[in-house]
Amino acid sequence: MVKPHFGGSCRQASFLTIAQLINLVKQSLNSLLIIALGLCFVEFFAVTPLTLALATGLAVSLMLLTKTTHPPAGANPLLIMLTQQHWWFLFSTVLLGAIAMVLVAQAMQWLQRRLLRAV
Repeated sequence: MVKPHFGGSCRQASFLTIAQLINLVKQSLNSLLIIALGLCFVEFFAVTPLTLALATGLAVSLMLLTKTTHPPAGANPLLIMLTQQHWWFLFSTVLLGAIAMVLVAQAMQWLQRRLLRAV
């Protein structure tokens, strides 16, 4: 399973400055927290409309508190809860995807700087 909003984040990552790349890392860490929140709801509560709403509301509140608002990420708890994911999802999909996205963005920046110096 691939998280839907990774595509938009990857597109953004290819055109980032260093300061924006740091924000991308913050967003990735925030995404890990939101996924963990959804996994906690799967682990400890039954999936009902009330728990779906509560988890989504807490996820959006967490994004607002950390100043890393990314609207598609608000749906992550819904995705996690409705598909009944397990803790391995946090590491296999989310963490590896976030690391790969940041590394590719850094490599693209390095390549762009090198090409600009050559011109």
